[in-house]
Amino acid sequence: MRLHTRLLGIASVAVALAACSSHGSLNIGSGQSTGGQNIDFAIAYVKRTLPTDAAGLAALRAKDDVTLPRGYWSKADVYLRSSASPTGLEQNITSSVTGTDFWDAKDLDVSPDGTLLVFAMRGPISANQKDFVPPTWHIWQYTVASGVLTQLTGTSIDTEPNANDVGPHYLSDGRIVFSSTRQTQSREVLINESAAENVQPFEAQTESDNTSDFVLHVMNSDGTAIHQISFNPSHDIDASLLANGQILFSRWDNTPGRTGGGAVHLYSANPDGTNVQLLYGAQSHDTSSSNPANADSCPAGLDCAVQFVSTRQLQNGSVLALLRPITGADFGGNLQIINVSGYVEDNQSVPDVGYPTATVAQQTTTTNDVLTQTDNGAPVPSPGGRFNSAFPLWDGTNRILVSWNLCRLQDSTGTMVACSTDNLTNANSTNPTLTLAPPLYSAWLLNLNDGTLKPVMTPVAGQMISDIVSLQPRVIPCTLNLSCPTDIVVPSTFDPSYGILDIRSVYDRDGLAVGDGQSAVLTPAASLEAVATASALNRPARFLRIEKEVAFGDPDLKDGFPKFDMNIALAGSVGYMRQLLGYVPIEPDGSVRVMVPANVPFQITVLDANAQALPSFPRHTAWLTVQPSEVLSCNGCHTPQGSQVIPDMITTPGTPGVAVEVSGRSHGRANLFTALNGGQGVSFNANGNGSVASLVICTGDTMAEELAGTDCNAMPYNAAALSSDVIFNDAWGDGNTNKTGPNAPIAYTYAALSTALPIATACQSVWSGYCLSIINYPTIIDPLWSVVRGSTSSNPLGANTCTNCHTATRTGTVQELVNGVPTSVTVPVAPDGNLQLDADPAQSSTAQLRAYTQLVDTHDVLSVNSTDQLVDSGTPVPGSIVPGTASGSCFFQTVTGAKLGCSVTGTLNHAGFMTGAELRLLSEWVDIGAQYYNNPFDAPLAN
Repeated sequence: MRLHTRLLGIASVAVALAACSSHGSLNIGSGQSTGGQNIDFAIAYVKRTLPTDAAGLAALRAKDDVTLPRGYWSKADVYLRSSASPTGLEQNITSSVTGTDFWDAKDLDVSPDGTLLVFAMRGPISANQKDFVPPTWHIWQYTVASGVLTQLTGTSIDTEPNANDVGPHYLSDGRIVFSSTRQTQSREVLINESAAENVQPFEAQTESDNTSDFVLHVMNSDGTAIHQISFNPSHDIDASLLANGQILFSRWDNTPGRTGGGAVHLYSANPDGTNVQLLYGAQSHDTSSSNPANADSCPAGLDCAVQFVSTRQLQNGSVLALLRPITGADFGGNLQIINVSGYVEDNQSVPDVGYPTATVAQQTTTTNDVLTQTDNGAPVPSPGGRFNSAFPLWDGTNRILVSWNLCRLQDSTGTMVACSTDNLTNANSTNPTLTLAPPLYSAWLLNLNDGTLKPVMTPVAGQMISDIVSLQPRVIPCTLNLSCPTDIVVPSTFDPSYGILDIRSVYDRDGLAVGDGQSAVLTPAASLEAVATASALNRPARFLRIEKEVAFGDPDLKDGFPKFDMNIALAGSVGYMRQLLGYVPIEPDGSVRVMVPANVPFQITVLDANAQALPSFPRHTAWLTVQPSEVLSCNGCHTPQGSQVIPDMITTPGTPGVAVEVSGRSHGRANLFTALNGGQGVSFNANGNGSVASLVICTGDTMAEELAGTDCNAMPYNAAALSSDVIFNDAWGDGNTNKTGPNAPIAYTYAALSTALPIATACQSVWSGYCLSIINYPTIIDPLWSVVRGSTSSNPLGANTCTNCHTATRTGTVQELVNGVPTSVTVPVAPDGNLQLDADPAQSSTAQLRAYTQLVDTHDVLSVNSTDQLVDSGTPVPGSIVPGTASGSCFFQTVTGAKLGCSVTGTLNHAGFMTGAELRLLSEWVDIGAQYYNNPFDAPLAN
């Protein structure tokens, strides 16, 4: 069916072509007709030139990548226009600096009172300029009344003049939030860690290791007092102001293994960086259906994933966002309105009262058929055109200033043709003769009441209008009262190096009580009562491990980061580095309250009594951070999607598991679910409380809060300290008096090792936030295989030393017929377990040790052939260690004598050969990824 297009009097051939589209009604109104609505307000925008040749345009389109904010595009300036109409007078406000040189400009914002403009500029840019080479992006400010243009960053007083600063936005108090690679607080942490980690400050790269990491900073309106407020290992960009005074921004959640990983979601935070939480969209990236998790709704052969960027809040509280792919967007996407107050996902409400919801959070701003799909990385023609930027008018008219590009196609001669049904079919065919025409983004007024688009200026070929804002004064509620969030004040009695992580119960899985995973569901009270009163032996979750991200730099920046050999450091491992901050016991009700280093991205892992990650307790792969003295609270854990077979360790230890479909919901936002652990006297009454006379029992407190001594919140900054060792001493039952009972103490200490320790000597006795366990295989793990075990006077080398049996150098005596006579013959013996842990005489100094590759990689079995020679059989066997999971590695089944679920050859029981401290060291090394080197500054340099 052909949908009609309404043209209301714009004299432009280019726009008239839009009338031929039959894939959506393009309601284009007249720019001269105001319809009774005032347009006598000034606007500002970025105007850039576009290449006219196909090769130049293709190169510019390739630069359009959400994850590469450091790149420059084309010559651009910032313009001020006297009114939002085609008759408005235009003024270039940056030409006094840019002149005829190549400068780029972007990310324009306006102060709420309309008196100031702020934006990013880079230049002068030379031919073949490299993205990482100065000149870099800096923040500039323009005072409208005086016409004064002022550079705020990159000046002579800037301590990081070569940092890249983009995305500035005014806060409610007049300060400016922006994204930057300067990473001021992160570098301070690196300096403090240097004694333990042997590093120096450098500009960290994103987790994709393809560009410098942009994170949020705040500065005064004159460019002073710059400080970092976000610590995501991948970008935090496109910050904007919410009416409540908080910051809304786009976060690239790019952690390996992260649900929704590699995507850009919406987050919110206070202006001081506290209260960072998911606001919207972690699982709503396929918006081609009302169920974003349903990828089947995407047309075959196309990629429908979208990211959430360029947000602005509407006057009614909803958020206007640009939805576009990471690349292949043709500089734009679809403009949608998101009800962020009522939803955390397109089909998950706040609070979560039933998933999926019958209604959805997102709605389009226009009936035009705006497409965001890509085909092999290239944008598909969009009948309804595409939006590049938008700015809502807070004047009660329900209008939005937009940068919009209408749909146009071209033939092989470059002649423009309409986006008719036949032409679109041709362009989308296997062998098209029509292709996407050069974009024609210009300024328009979009009326949400009737869906009309009215031109603000006539589109001009070879020009692009973007980053459009209105200078019409807006009243931001937070500027008029004292509810606006203020900067955190660290109490003088609290160490500013720390914040607090408070988990009410790791057994709380989105409001359902679980045991070793999502077990058979009991009533919440009964389940928590059962676990809180169970002996330690029957509680699956015993320790929480805090793991730190290891950032990589770019050697090309020449800021001190080494060009280390990644093949040696990471081949065979999970492919990235993690270091250990410390451990804390999990209390019987599943609660944890612990001090963690401030301004450091960390992840948490739930461990069993052997200090191994519990596979059915999902790892928290999203990065967490705390500001100094901030208390980061959460209900419990979350399994985002899929199904598992997991046993119920709370009610019946050792019982078979059941298949359970776990949640597809998001979890990282406050008030989604009611906390299962209401605390002592509410959700449970734990036996054994009171055995420590100093405990203050408060109704509603978790056991961790009681043990830390929060005293009914009278001491809100009390928390347990992390430890580099895995230590449990029972405070609730009989563990302190019955040393062999079910609540017996646990102590896996580094001091008990006879080999080199992974932690600095100073950290053995006094742990601090800068103490790190750095486990490099060659120096920390490999020496374990040579520890003399089971030594006797007759066997001083140790009968159970690993290298005695796991070697290809042994010989044995067998009886063979030689000339018909039985004769004792010496023959080689194959290494036990198809594993060689001894030194390789032919070891290359530029390669990983053979023992490591045999542990983690598939390798061939050695066997004795018919002529009594030890040869490669050509039969491959997998390594006994699976990087990332100690509990899933057959190695640990062997050394503990369990042999459960693994095809382990041989009959020798290895139980007791290795000490608890050694097994703990091996377990944590495997759990964090079994890296060959876990510090880039220790790894050998690349050639």
